[in-house]
Amino acid sequence: DIRKIEYQIIKNDAVALQALKKGDIDSYNLKPLQWTRQTNSDKFNREFQKIKYLATSYRYIGYNLRRAPFDDRRVRRAMAHLMDLERVRTTILEGLSEITTGPFLQQSLQYNKKLKPLAYDPTLALTLLKEAGYAPDANGHLAKDGKPFEFELMIPAGGGFADQFVSVLKEDFSRVGIQLNLRKLEFQTMLEKINKRDFQSVMLGWQSGIESDPYQLWHTSQREKGHNFTGFGNGETDGLIEKARVTFDPTERNKLYHRFHEIVYNEQPYTFLYASYALIAVNRRFTNVNVYPIGLDMLEWKIQKPVMQ
Repeated sequence: DIRKIEYQIIKNDAVALQALKKGDIDSYNLKPLQWTRQTNSDKFNREFQKIKYLATSYRYIGYNLRRAPFDDRRVRRAMAHLMDLERVRTTILEGLSEITTGPFLQQSLQYNKKLKPLAYDPTLALTLLKEAGYAPDANGHLAKDGKPFEFELMIPAGGGFADQFVSVLKEDFSRVGIQLNLRKLEFQTMLEKINKRDFQSVMLGWQSGIESDPYQLWHTSQREKGHNFTGFGNGETDGLIEKARVTFDPTERNKLYHRFHEIVYNEQPYTFLYASYALIAVNRRFTNVNVYPIGLDMLEWKIQKPVMQ
């Protein structure tokens, strides 16, 4: 049995993969490109087991509903229709993610599977923006009341997926006359701005258990000082959250959550992006490696004794 687990922090992905291949580490969470293109040799597959499961997290872009332009639901819905998520999923993410639509995990019974991702549709987005008062100015920029449509998106500094994703976003938005201003911040600085509600939009992720209580993120009591930093919510959503907390029949409770999911989907306080797959490589010297809905349990693993020559 395993009696001790040591974690190594290796910031460089290529170095981490080499450490795995050399046997310096036993398990590593591969990046999509590593999974699809760098770990397919016969030698690697003899030495390592590759395990894939949907992670208990999702990425999103959250909007400050207290400020223009994101105080208008039509603008927030237009944002979703301007993001070509399927193209990013199949290219940058190597197809190893699922586009998500709401605040619950896709592998959960809370998730409303009837709701489909909002399609990439710039024409529909422009119709929504026209309804919200935006029109092209003399320079071809979308504007309202003489002010060009531009907004700031905060992302964590440090590169990775966020950098690649926003480079695509900037192109998608500029085609229709919207200027996206990117602001990279250290994570702690970004959290401070969020806690002060001093932002327009922010790209983040959220992790939870298979079943989760939306109170912390979405109840109106959490708007000023809690985690409901977008400022979302109304009497109906509060009522659904509160009633679900005291509804013990899981079928009835999930009906409440499905309705809550539908409201969030219609209001778009977040543009929900992706639930990614965990892509784990485990040295084959370990046995009893079981995959559960929430992942792996290393405490179950057993070390295979080497065969004596």
